[in-house]
Amino acid sequence: MSSTDPDVWSATAWRKSRHSMSNGNCVATAADSNGIMVRESANWTGGMLRYSVRAWQVVLAQAKEGKFDVMPE
Repeated sequence: MSSTDPDVWSATAWRKSRHSMSNGNCVATAADSNGIMVRESANWTGGMLRYSVRAWQVVLAQAKEGKFDVMPE
């Protein structure tokens, strides 16, 4: 399935954090038999990234460690 396949958007249960802001700087995630899909929540029909379950676990662990935090200048 490609990121432009309409079935990905309509048949998949996408989730967005309840802590996300309304400014559009959020992502939505969904799981299927091929792994974890991630897309920009403000652009529901745009592209997406697909991670294996193991790769997604690494991304989450690094996020919890603050590896992706942007420090104000």
